[in-house]
Amino acid sequence: MASFTIQQENNKIIFTTKSIEWLCARTEVSVFNPILFEGYQRQIDENHCLKIVNYLKTSSFLPSAIICACNDFSEDGGLRIVDGQHRVKAFKILAEKDPVRFRTIKSQELPVVVLVGVPMETEIQTFITINKTSKKVDTSLAYVLKNKLSKGNNDMVMSRSEYIAVEVAQLLNEDESNELWTNRILYEGNVKKSNSYISLNAFVRATRILVNTLNQIGTINLNWTTQTKETEVRGIANKIRDIINYVWETVYMRWPEMKKANFEEKQILQGSIGYTAITKTLVKLIKEKGVSSIELSQFISQVILSFDVPYYEWTKDGSFSSYSSESGYRIVSEILINSRKNR
Repeated sequence: MASFTIQQENNKIIFTTKSIEWLCARTEVSVFNPILFEGYQRQIDENHCLKIVNYLKTSSFLPSAIICACNDFSEDGGLRIVDGQHRVKAFKILAEKDPVRFRTIKSQELPVVVLVGVPMETEIQTFITINKTSKKVDTSLAYVLKNKLSKGNNDMVMSRSEYIAVEVAQLLNEDESNELWTNRILYEGNVKKSNSYISLNAFVRATRILVNTLNQIGTINLNWTTQTKETEVRGIANKIRDIINYVWETVYMRWPEMKKANFEEKQILQGSIGYTAITKTLVKLIKEKGVSSIELSQFISQVILSFDVPYYEWTKDGSFSSYSSESGYRIVSEILINSRKNR
């Protein structure tokens, strides 16, 4: 089959074609594993695959290329899919559900772009660039993968805390049973021009220090091994979500004016300023007081309800609205701690 090669910078790219049958048999997907922090692909969306299967029952016109990677290229060698895993999975489903139709289209060739011998960082960055805006989950995974690329795997506890923080953001955003956070964490764009309170980036920066602290006091365990199950990791994310919900239910109790506040003021208290400052405050006091996991809920409630700061400070005319930086968040945290009057 015809193929040709080009060089982009130091990267070798081969343009070729492969049959549907060949792609089903000779490709694999490197799915992201949150336990080992290996791979980079999102989990297969079965519903998306079934839509493609329905399309394939009447048409097999698929002009866009499958993007793959490999260490060394040969016509019969296997490939890792960078973009196109849902199409290939749909072919496999079709082969199982409608073998007659599959036999009709299995010899059809698709364009394939192969990245040959490129660094794994380039392979992952290609995936991020292609996929980050297609779904919310892609943006979250992109965040973790970028962290993986920038830090490597030397500090796995930090990588895991960041991963958990992103998972918690998704859980809060998608939890329609608790209106405090539903769709209030922004994955892309400018918070000021949205109906969200806080950006994913700001949320993760603050939440990961809480996650690390809860790991230190034994509320959760980030020391995962190859024996750790993904359900256990999801359980950790669910536990952090519940703690954050409890924190903010208590915040509403301390400043009930928040319930009737306008959206701009809620962006101050529940946005990057308030969320980061309150989280920093809780983390600092948990460490200083040596709070145990058993005492955690009661301690959180006592701390938040003891803040002797009027709600006015959280309004657009209050002093806290101007502290929109990391140093500002620390100042607000210090004000909250000092307001507790010798507690």
